[in-house]
Amino acid sequence: MEGPMRFYRLLAACVCCSAFSASVFAQNVSREIAGWYNDGWNAESHNSYLGNHYLLSEINPFWFDLGTQENLILADGTISVRSYAFNPQNVLDAHNNGDLVIPSIADHALGQINAILDDPVSRENLIHNIVSVVVSHDFDGFDLNFERGLASGRAQFTAFIDDLATALHGYGKRLSVTIQPATSLTEENYNLFDYAALGQTAVDRIKIMAYDHNFDAGVDIPGPIAPLTWIRQVLDYATVVRGMPASKIHLGLHNYAWTWRQRPNGKYRLLTPHDTFAGVVAKCGTSEFLWNEEAKESWVSYLYTGVNQISYVGDARTVEQRISLVDEYDLAGIAFWVLGREDSGLYQRLCAYFDGTCTPTPAYGNLALGKPATASSRYSTYYSAAKAVDGNLWEGWLANPLRTTATLTVDLEAPANLSEVRIHWGDYDWSINYDIQVSTDGSTWNTILHYPNNLDGGWDAVGIEGATGRFVRIVCLGPKSDNWSYEIYELEIYGRLQ
Repeated sequence: MEGPMRFYRLLAACVCCSAFSASVFAQNVSREIAGWYNDGWNAESHNSYLGNHYLLSEINPFWFDLGTQENLILADGTISVRSYAFNPQNVLDAHNNGDLVIPSIADHALGQINAILDDPVSRENLIHNIVSVVVSHDFDGFDLNFERGLASGRAQFTAFIDDLATALHGYGKRLSVTIQPATSLTEENYNLFDYAALGQTAVDRIKIMAYDHNFDAGVDIPGPIAPLTWIRQVLDYATVVRGMPASKIHLGLHNYAWTWRQRPNGKYRLLTPHDTFAGVVAKCGTSEFLWNEEAKESWVSYLYTGVNQISYVGDARTVEQRISLVDEYDLAGIAFWVLGREDSGLYQRLCAYFDGTCTPTPAYGNLALGKPATASSRYSTYYSAAKAVDGNLWEGWLANPLRTTATLTVDLEAPANLSEVRIHWGDYDWSINYDIQVSTDGSTWNTILHYPNNLDGGWDAVGIEGATGRFVRIVCLGPKSDNWSYEIYELEIYGRLQ
């Protein structure tokens, strides 16, 4: 009754998606709509994706870094995963929704990427490591976010992008590059990215971060995050002045808020990290914000805990003013920073803009999580059936040892189209033979799989594509692996509600 063993048996074919087998466009709109995941709020970001996946075509979770997690400034081509954020189930969820998974990688030291590209061995290591990670994890590509690169390495970076894109294309994968906004050659020359040259490389998408313009006036001066006129200047410069193909551009839009708090001297101080739409509403007590007509952006001034605060917000109204730019400039699409921080109303505005054809479709995921569960017996009240659907893989339901057979039943609370059942057995207590059954009413059961000779426990991933029902149960038929009891740490049931 300890933690689950680190092995499993696959009982049916798993889903395997390559880069371009997933949808190139969101399922209901004519442009690509991507969203970054904030690594500190990965679950929050993914929940937002699941709720709005029918509009999104791509997710960009911040899951990787240059260097190791112990040495993030290492510059030898090593890359590492942010294990506290990375969740392989997110990949399966997105692929089952027909969407692309293109994780982002960040640099952490000024000139780190320059040092890597200046050394041929490190440069080759970086290409090899990125391609290996993308292929081994079945990602659809990679997004490079190297904001600390030095302008002195622009030519080397451009050549690197061409080589990396070519290598990824050999496996049917994409490459995207996230770059800082610029409205002039002077601004562009401060950064690593050569707009004109990058546009002519084999890179698939270029994400322009058209936000945080307010910082140009000083981070502690309240103001619009991304005035609409400035965004137009950014796009005019990229596409007209520098010739960057519009068909490669994802326009990065903000859907978060920045909040400034007044200090005793009357000046303001920026509060970090960026605020959420819901957070601002909770503090100011309303979602009816003021409107900056010049910037086309929402804002609000309010008293919070006795102190004046000002928030500028990328709410639905603000985003709505910017959506048409994708058609005006014929861009590939939009990329939102960041999923999970936003005003949920912006998705209705997106639907309305794209001809109102957006029909929410149920998300693919673990339908059993947190749902009502019952069992034919239990060892004690501590080892209840509910523990098998609580997301904790370290302990779960334990049957009464005195019973020869036992059942664990989950009510999905609605009819569902099912595709896979995952059973995380206890370390020592599993059933050598078991059935998986489904029911529409909880009374009449259909056995969709009988599995004999389950000799090694661990966890079983069982494909049940085509099965439908509201109730799913596991029937432990025996014999018991250790002649004592049956234990299931977690029962996961994947599919879509009807």
